[in-house]
Amino acid sequence: MDDLAELFEEHRGRLRAIACRMLGSLPEADDAVQEAWVRFSAAGTRGVRSPAAWLTTIVTRTCLNGLRARAARPERLAGVHVPDPIEARADATAPDPEQEALLADSVGLALLVVLDTLATASPQATFRPAVVNGVAGMLVLVAGRPAALSAFTVSGGRIAAIDGIADPARLAALRLDPALLG
Repeated sequence: MDDLAELFEEHRGRLRAIACRMLGSLPEADDAVQEAWVRFSAAGTRGVRSPAAWLTTIVTRTCLNGLRARAARPERLAGVHVPDPIEARADATAPDPEQEALLADSVGLALLVVLDTLATASPQATFRPAVVNGVAGMLVLVAGRPAALSAFTVSGGRIAAIDGIADPARLAALRLDPALLG
């Protein structure tokens, strides 16, 4: 059982990211990952050639079941719901130089213009460039505390869309890179 738990923990972050992208909610993603652990620990790895693929299959099926159940009982939320980001980190901790270069090229001057404009519409706020789920983003701090997190969709060298979260409860639940805060 310890070997199964260790193997599962190796893949937990990736599984959580998959579930979050499919479900659009961190709490639901965590539930799906927990359900995947229950199924994985019961089934084991006997006859499994690729545990990573097997875990992905389990999480994906769990998410699909959740989406089917959600469709059977539609809920109406007040306002527009933006999925929670899985991660937000400082540019300096980007995973590798190639990804960092691709991100910088895709954003170009558009992000710099936005940051400069906001820094001069809001003197009490601090704006930190960030990588949000692998795309360019920005964390807004007021009095050293997260006030908003945005992710930018870039198309043709221009910002085509901005998705943001300003709800304090949702911001508090996110895993923010300490380098962004300090």
